[in-house]
Amino acid sequence: MTTEHRETMAPIASWTLLAGTAATFAVTWIFRWLTVDFTNDHFAHLSRARQILLGELPVRDFFDSGSLLHYYASAAALDLSGHNLLGEALLTITAVAAAAAVTFYLSARGSQSLIVGTLAALITVTLFPRLYNYPKLILYPLALLCMWRYATRRTNGALAALSAVSIVAFLFRHDHGTYIGLASLAAVALAHHDRMRVLPFAVARFALVSLALLLPFLIFIQWSGGAVRYFAGIAAQGANAVAPRLLRLPFAVDAHEPWFAIDPPSRPRISIRWRPDVVNDVRLERERLYGLTEPAADGTYVLTNTTTANIRALVMDPLVEDTHNIDRDQFRLIVRQSWLQRARNASPLLRVRIGANVFTSMNALALLYYVIVLLPVAAFVTLVWAWRRGTLTTVDLTTLGAAAVLCAVINQGLIRESPDSRLPDIASPAVILAAWITGIALRASQVGARRRWFRVMARAAVGAVWLGVLWFATIFGQTGERLEAAGILAGPRAAVNRFNDTRVTLQLRPIDWYAPADSTGIPALTRYVQQCTRPSDRLLVAWFEPQIFFYAERPFAGGQTYLDAPWHSSTDDQILTIDRLRRQRVPIVLVNAARETAFHEGYTLVHQYVSANYVEAARSGFGTAAEYAVLVRRDGRPKRTYGPLNLPCYR
Repeated sequence: MTTEHRETMAPIASWTLLAGTAATFAVTWIFRWLTVDFTNDHFAHLSRARQILLGELPVRDFFDSGSLLHYYASAAALDLSGHNLLGEALLTITAVAAAAAVTFYLSARGSQSLIVGTLAALITVTLFPRLYNYPKLILYPLALLCMWRYATRRTNGALAALSAVSIVAFLFRHDHGTYIGLASLAAVALAHHDRMRVLPFAVARFALVSLALLLPFLIFIQWSGGAVRYFAGIAAQGANAVAPRLLRLPFAVDAHEPWFAIDPPSRPRISIRWRPDVVNDVRLERERLYGLTEPAADGTYVLTNTTTANIRALVMDPLVEDTHNIDRDQFRLIVRQSWLQRARNASPLLRVRIGANVFTSMNALALLYYVIVLLPVAAFVTLVWAWRRGTLTTVDLTTLGAAAVLCAVINQGLIRESPDSRLPDIASPAVILAAWITGIALRASQVGARRRWFRVMARAAVGAVWLGVLWFATIFGQTGERLEAAGILAGPRAAVNRFNDTRVTLQLRPIDWYAPADSTGIPALTRYVQQCTRPSDRLLVAWFEPQIFFYAERPFAGGQTYLDAPWHSSTDDQILTIDRLRRQRVPIVLVNAARETAFHEGYTLVHQYVSANYVEAARSGFGTAAEYAVLVRRDGRPKRTYGPLNLPCYR
C-alpha cells in the first residue's frame, strides 16, 4: 500500500531549487559553448535540413529515417543564422544545457538533496554527450518532469502535457516517442492505482490527445508517399532493436601501465603555421631540426630546444608563415600558464597518478554501463522495500516506477549498440532514477532509526557511491582534456578569448574553416566539389560522410544522405534512388576504397547504375593515408582542370 507519509528529510526551498536549476543551465551552456564540436554524424540531419531549405520535402523527395522534426528544427536554425553553424550551435547547446537543468531539478527534488542533484547534473555533463543527440538529452528528462507533474496533480492539463511530450519526441525520432509513450502509460496507471475505475478514462484521454496531435503528421506522410510504405520501411530498419540483449563489457588491467606514476612537469606549447606547399617529409625534417615534439591536431608543438639561436632560426625559416606564443623580437617563448599548471609543475605531489592501469576509459564505460542496466532492478527493490516500511507515497510510486520503465526500455533500445557513443545520451533519466532511489531509500532507512550515527553512515555511503560514479564519468568523458581545451584551466582571460573565437568561427562560411586551401583528404575533396560543380548540381557519396554535402553546399543525390546498409537499401528503395538519379544532374560520385565492397554488396543496383554511367577520374588519398575514388559521368564535358587535385571541373 502507499501512504502520504511526509519525508523525514527537510524539503528544499523552492527559490533554492530554482536558483540551482538556473545555475546548472548557465554553467553547462558556457562549458558546451567553449567546447563546441560537430562530428560527421551531426550532418546526417544537417544535410537534410539544408535540403529542406532548397525546397525539398522529407519522404517525398528524400529518404527519412523517422526524424522529421529534427530536420525542421535545424532548418530553422540554419535559416535564421544565414546558413552558418551559429544557429545550430545555439539550438543544440541550449537544449543540452536545458537537459542538465531539468536533470538537476528532478534529481534534487527526488532526493531532497542539493548535493545529489548537483552530482547528478555533473555526471550528465562530464560524460560529454554529442550535440546532435540533443533530442534524447532533453526529451527524456522533460518527459519525467511531466510524469512527476501528473503524479502530483492528475489533471487533464498535466495529462495533455504528457501526451504532447510523447508526440514531440515521436516526431523528433519515432523510437523516442515510443519509449516515452510506454513510460507515460505506466505513469498514468501507477498514478491511478488507488482509483482503478477512472484508469480506463485517463488512458483513453491520453490516447485521444496523442492521436489528435499526431494526425497532421500522418496526413503529411500519406500525402508524401503513403503511410503504409513509410512505416513498413521504418519497421524494417529497426527490427533488430526488439530482441533482448545484454552486452558483456569486460574490465581489464593494463599490465604495461604502472600502478603508481608521477607525470613530468607540463611544458608550454607553441603554434606554427607552415606554408601550404610544404610536403609532409619536409615538415617532419624541420620538426626534428628545431626540436618540435608532441604535435597536436591544432598545429601546436612542444619546443624542446629553447635556445635563442634555435628560436631565431625557426622564426626566420621561409617555410614557416607564422608562429604563436613566441616573442618574435626577443626570440623567446611566451609562457602563459594558469595557477593550476604552475602549482602542478612546482609540486610533484599534484602530478601523482594512482591506478592508471585500472582507471581507464574502457573500464569506466563498463562500470557505468552495468550501473545503468541495474538501476531499474534497484528501483523495483526500493519500491518494494519502501512499500513494506509504509513510507511509499503515490508520487514516489508513480515517478520512480515510470522512470524505471523508461530506463529499462531505452537501455534495451538505445545502448545495445555502440555503448561508448550512446551511453552519455541516456545518462539523464538514469541519474534521475538513481537520485529518486537515493531519496526514497534514505527516507525509508531513517524511519524508526534512533541513532544518529546510523543516519550519518547511510548518507556517507550514498555520497561515496555518487562520487565514485562521478569519478568514472570524468574518466570516460575526458573531463580534464575538455576543460583544458575550453581554456578554463588557463584562467578567465583565456576562457573569454575562447568564447569569442568560437563565436567568430561559427559565423564564418562553413567551408572556409573546414576546408582551407591547403586541405587534404576529405576536406580537399569537399572544396573540389564546391569549386567544380554548380550550386544546383548534386553529389553522390557512396559511404557515410554526410558532412561533405553541407560543407560543399551541394544537395545530395538520389535522396540518399549516405549509403550505409541496411538504411534504405531494400530493392524498392534502390529502384527509387536510381529513378531519382536519372532525373538529377550528378556530375561527381565519391567512393571510399575501404568501403567499396560494402557499397557493392549493400546497394547492388545502385552500384550497377554507377558503374554503367560513371568512369574513374582518380584514385588517391589526396594527401592522406586513406584512399578515395573520384568518379565522373561518362558523358560529362569538363570545362577545366582543378589544379590543386588535378581533377576535371564542371563549372
